[in-house]
Amino acid sequence: MGRMSLIYAEYLNGISPGYVAELWPPVFERGSGKWLYDCDGGQYLDLDAGWGAMVLGHAHPEVTQATIQALEKLEHATPPTFPMVELMGRLTEILAPWDLNKFMFGVSGSEAVEHALEMAVLKSGGKRKVLVLDRCYHGSAIGLLPISFPTSGLAALSGVIPVPAPTPFCYRCPFNLTVQNCQRECVSALRSLVAKDKDELAGVLIEPVLGKEGIPLPEGYLSAVGSICAEFRIPLIIDEVKTGIGRCGAIFASEMEDVQPDIMIMGKALSNGFPLSVAVFKESACPPEFVSMGVVLQTTFSGHAVACARAVKTLDVARRKKLHENAAVMGKALIEALRDLLKSDNSVGDIRGAGMLIGVEFVADRETKRLSTSALTRFVSSCRRAGLHVATIFRNTLTLTPPLILDMGDIDEMMDRLKKELQL
Repeated sequence: MGRMSLIYAEYLNGISPGYVAELWPPVFERGSGKWLYDCDGGQYLDLDAGWGAMVLGHAHPEVTQATIQALEKLEHATPPTFPMVELMGRLTEILAPWDLNKFMFGVSGSEAVEHALEMAVLKSGGKRKVLVLDRCYHGSAIGLLPISFPTSGLAALSGVIPVPAPTPFCYRCPFNLTVQNCQRECVSALRSLVAKDKDELAGVLIEPVLGKEGIPLPEGYLSAVGSICAEFRIPLIIDEVKTGIGRCGAIFASEMEDVQPDIMIMGKALSNGFPLSVAVFKESACPPEFVSMGVVLQTTFSGHAVACARAVKTLDVARRKKLHENAAVMGKALIEALRDLLKSDNSVGDIRGAGMLIGVEFVADRETKRLSTSALTRFVSSCRRAGLHVATIFRNTLTLTPPLILDMGDIDEMMDRLKKELQL
């Protein structure tokens, strides 16, 4: 580790010295496009993009200019502001096919998910059960702990009651089936849970691609969930915090299936790295208390003027450059390149993804599929030495979320660096 990383490690040493020593990234001081530069002169190809937030890369000239102009006009004010209203107009246009046009702004994805659940609970008359997938991640705010971390002692602090449904994860099928003999038991199981708890559910909360482990939902699953929600009149809440703004091959990943969300949540990439999130509702999903609660639930920096100005520009650039199309093509190329490079590594169990949301799962061996965090740690360390920045890990899985401006030359360079470092 460099000097600044050692200083930072001292702050965390009493918390998790092993994690800091093996996995904590360098201390960065500058970013440009797809590259990050640390305080000790190291250069890294960014394959994480600030947990998926920097879809346009670092210091994008148009976004930077929009930021400067916004700062010169208005740094902060009690909403509404011109940039906020302009952003609402942009999003209303994009989301018109779903009739999503009522907004609650926040700072983080967690905050937007909480806003969505708060409003769903209000609309339902106080029901507190929420159906989720059992491998989901929807944030780390106190109200979301039982959803994202159900086994944590902190989960008891929240009033939300998760109803976990089996995740349709083909590599580790919860029904011990294969793709060849799949009978869509995962859909049947979810339908049974909804039918059982239909009178107590405030909503169904789901990610189009599970961001924590890069698990894409099987084709047709999300639309089946939408049909089940419509049948039982349960609000469908789609969490696009990690998948939205082109990440998975469409502006919003839920576009890839015929599904009608009642509430959509977005954040991360929305303002290309500035703190901003929003929950967008159908009018029919809003409780009568929406106007007054909308004021009460706002925090100081909700819908920050400068972040909203950046979001307008980010959306304009992403759509104009058709970065969702690049994400689809380059994501597929990156998955294929990784599979080819690591095909002889018995510790790499599965490489999967949708667009540029990719999960690489490490195991003790491919036959048993036993989880291996040590294999993950070794690979992350190899990436560091190769000048590749990776950061998002969960249990035994590395999740890659590079900027959507990645091209074939970058993928070739990444493979060359890995090949040399891994001596393949």
